[in-house]
Amino acid sequence: MRWSLLYGGYVDPYKQRMWEADVKITAGTDGASVMQILRGIRPEGEPATDVMLRVYDGDGGTLHRYNENGAIVATRVYGRWVNLKVAHDTATGTIRVFVDDRLALTTTDNGPGVRRFKNGVYHAGEGRAEARFRNIRFWMRE
Repeated sequence: MRWSLLYGGYVDPYKQRMWEADVKITAGTDGASVMQILRGIRPEGEPATDVMLRVYDGDGGTLHRYNENGAIVATRVYGRWVNLKVAHDTATGTIRVFVDDRLALTTTDNGPGVRRFKNGVYHAGEGRAEARFRNIRFWMRE
């Protein structure tokens, strides 16, 4: 799913956004992304993604930022409902990731761009890629 309300550095009255969902990731899912803030329109040569949460097989399912070497956001995520919240403040460029209401990651965005929040299970690799989503919400505030 793409939450394709365009925002961020171009024409936008909203300065704060937050995506929230309960996510249940199936055991064996490895290398699959479950959430992303994608910069669809951006200055040439700049990164397309501000933040991506990807699950890897290990320690009962580990949620990382971007890749296996990225910051660990949560462990033991397989087979249980995990509440994820990803908040973006375009005025400060701050992105915060919360897992079960605990701040798990604070980072900055990659500058101006037209962004979309995405959720779902997707990857270009092989093997299992399965998760369920419920109670999905998308918030906006000036």
